[in-house]
Amino acid sequence: KIKGVFDATPLTRSLRQEVEGFDIMICLMELIDNAVQATIERPEPCISIRINFDKVDDHGHRTGEPAELVIEDNGKGMSQRQLANYFRVSFTTSRIPAIDRDSQPGVLPLDAFINSHLNRFGRGSASVVYFGDVVEIESFQAPRDPKQPSRAYMVKCDYEALLKSNSWDLEMYEKDQEVVEDDLNGWTIIRISKLLPDKERVLRDLASLEHLAKRLEQVYHWFIYGFPEWLWDKMPAELTRNSRRPRGGLTIEIVMSSGADVLFQACLSPESVSKGPGGSGGGSDDFGHNSDLQAVLREWERLASANQAMELCVTCMRYLPPGHPSPGGTGLPLKLDGKGPSKASAGKPLPGPGRGRGGTAGGSGGPGGRGRGHDIGGMQPRPPGRAPKSGGCVEVVELLEDDTDIDTRQKDCVCDFVLIWLFFPYRQCLRTKPLGDSGEELFVFPFWSGKDMIKSKLHGQFPEIYKTAVALARMDQETQNHAHKLDDPGRLVALLLVSPDALAHQHKSDFEGKAYELFCKSGPSAGPSYRPSSDEQPRLMTYVWPKDIEESAADGSGEAI
Repeated sequence: KIKGVFDATPLTRSLRQEVEGFDIMICLMELIDNAVQATIERPEPCISIRINFDKVDDHGHRTGEPAELVIEDNGKGMSQRQLANYFRVSFTTSRIPAIDRDSQPGVLPLDAFINSHLNRFGRGSASVVYFGDVVEIESFQAPRDPKQPSRAYMVKCDYEALLKSNSWDLEMYEKDQEVVEDDLNGWTIIRISKLLPDKERVLRDLASLEHLAKRLEQVYHWFIYGFPEWLWDKMPAELTRNSRRPRGGLTIEIVMSSGADVLFQACLSPESVSKGPGGSGGGSDDFGHNSDLQAVLREWERLASANQAMELCVTCMRYLPPGHPSPGGTGLPLKLDGKGPSKASAGKPLPGPGRGRGGTAGGSGGPGGRGRGHDIGGMQPRPPGRAPKSGGCVEVVELLEDDTDIDTRQKDCVCDFVLIWLFFPYRQCLRTKPLGDSGEELFVFPFWSGKDMIKSKLHGQFPEIYKTAVALARMDQETQNHAHKLDDPGRLVALLLVSPDALAHQHKSDFEGKAYELFCKSGPSAGPSYRPSSDEQPRLMTYVWPKDIEESAADGSGEAI
């Protein structure tokens, strides 16, 4: 053995190298994701993004301090230990939300698909040094025991100095902090200075900031505005029964100033969008109307309010990994946590794509079930532990600092997809479907856990199930005269909701894994040629709406289902 010090400590430059080729939006979202989760218990969650150039003192004189990016939230804050480990890549206290698919057969309720537990992989440290060389993170978490000292902590990383010394020495500070109000019993402030020149240019550019704000409005749409009531009322009863409509409430403020002058300001909040036809709220100049998603939802709401016959088409699918029994099969599949068996409920696969609204009767067709919704607003802090906050389908838990599942997460697990198809008819030979902000055709808005996956290829194409639907329409004598309408991408938009337990890229801007690949490439088999896959293969099952079963039985074609 050779004497000496040999270790595998990563070089300090590796931290920035992990993200240096990324879009600025991805690294900003990483920091906002953490803030969204931290503010889950706040009745008025707020995230502030401030860009300060040419700072001045109280007398209006320039201080000469470097430009600064500040991200602040009114969340629960971080403990001293969490803050001390912030710059360790992959350090996380996150856990994938547990989804109860065993409580009832059928589809998952809609509120299971919008969950603000977005923290996953512990990549915040790489995202902060993406912007600049000096990072200060200050956080306060009020002690649960009032007899304990109340202190805020700050960790400082001079990344420029670390690069020169190739060391990981950080500075840690503490100060007494008085809790003035209950809603100020926690917060976090990230200050990034000595901004890198290319990042500073983007943050100084007004057009870039406006584009950035529009994208943020779309990415966190469900957390800001909630699920629209008019859209909720049109969804199949199987998806909304025993489910609580997500109401949003998040505010994201963006301000860029130079000296004492505010050069750019945007407030993304529930008040920044009107309530639609006949409603009250913000006017047409409100900032929130500018995203592609807002344009699509507002136009379809307008069309549906003028034509009560317009309905949604909703397709629900579930991915089953190899070894998981098919609906109606035998055996006890492992639960998602891998700790024991769970029962699989009976059901049948659908040989064609999903059709419209289902009936109100309970239906089979999925290997798991649906539970009650959960309330994520206005909760009081509770002692650490694993007790669920409410008896809902998605379990919201307080975690011990070491209580994370990052080392035991399955790479291929059950997950669910809901496709909400919005059809836009032509009026007087003119299309009603909006184009994208840059004039491009809009296809799918893909959401994972309620967050828009901006790098997903589905933004520019429909999944394979769409082609199957067009083929089926051309084969059916009753629909073939209208198949050309379905085949026209200028008439259709899809909202894709994917459950929080689906696999996502480590920087949460795209999906990955076999489930996503199968969803994009595979469409349900059509006609009598359908043959069920064996349990040794990955499968994508489509839910059979009770209404479809009733109609098939009535016309004597029930054997096809």
